Amino acid sequence: NVVFSDDISSAVGSLGIPSEHLRRSGVSMIRRLNEAGGHNYFISMLRDSVIDGWVPLAVNARSVMIFDPLTGRKGLACSRIGIDGNIEVKLQLAPGESLLLKTFPYDVDVASWRYVAKRGTPVDIVNGWSIEFLKSDPQIDGVFMTDTLAEWTSLPDPRVRVNSGIARYRVNVSIPDVSVSDSWLLDLGDVRESARVTVNGKEAGCVWSVPMVLDVGCLLHSGENELVIDVTNLPANRIADYERRGVEWRIFKDANIASVTNAKKFSFGDWEVVPSGLNSKVKLIPVIYE
Repeated sequence: NVVFSDDISSAVGSLGIPSEHLRRSGVSMIRRLNEAGGHNYFISMLRDSVIDGWVPLAVNARSVMIFDPLTGRKGLACSRIGIDGNIEVKLQLAPGESLLLKTFPYDVDVASWRYVAKRGTPVDIVNGWSIEFLKSDPQIDGVFMTDTLAEWTSLPDPRVRVNSGIARYRVNVSIPDVSVSDSWLLDLGDVRESARVTVNGKEAGCVWSVPMVLDVGCLLHSGENELVIDVTNLPANRIADYERRGVEWRIFKDANIASVTNAKKFSFGDWEVVPSGLNSKVKLIPVIYE
């Protein structure tokens, strides 16, 4: 059968092929057969939407595993058989988050996936931040103090509007009793563009895609805790400054930079200043897992 249609879901349904409910939930996905006789799913939430509950899959299976491609975390999903005979899986997916699902035609014996059952009241970290540039072009010396996090291009030094580099954010936060929850999530908010986090002298991980969240519960203790966040920005502001000053920076071997307008000569000097650093509140969120 050949079907002409502007509605892919309807066309697929007319051929007797069950559509994936995940797509109707706003999830972008790829599904392929796997070596176990089941299916592999790569799913990503590219909208400002949240999934937290049961989602039917359009395949027969006995069990499902969930894998986090960023952290390596994995586990057996909570699943059940739906009324149509296909499997349903419990999913928690935040905006920007991606997961891998692997279905099996048999039961698998592995540790369970860890679901968040409850989030407590966040602890906003709003006072006592220090900012210093570990590496910067142009070089920026000194330490800046602030109680309100905003893009570092707003700091009182004109060089921060044209620099490319790494800024170290340091702050102490007091938690009276860390045992009130199973763990704590560090939500860095709006990060431009990547951040490496150290908690009490131990590395917690690196974030470079939304959601900018790390589980840091195992590194915290009751009382005073030190957070160190090294943020790297894009070189866009530095490139624009080079262009405005006529500095020769496009030194490439076997590579060319083309204009979308096909212009033979063009400049990036008219770029607006790109936000850099930690641009919003940072908070610690207590969580209870099920």
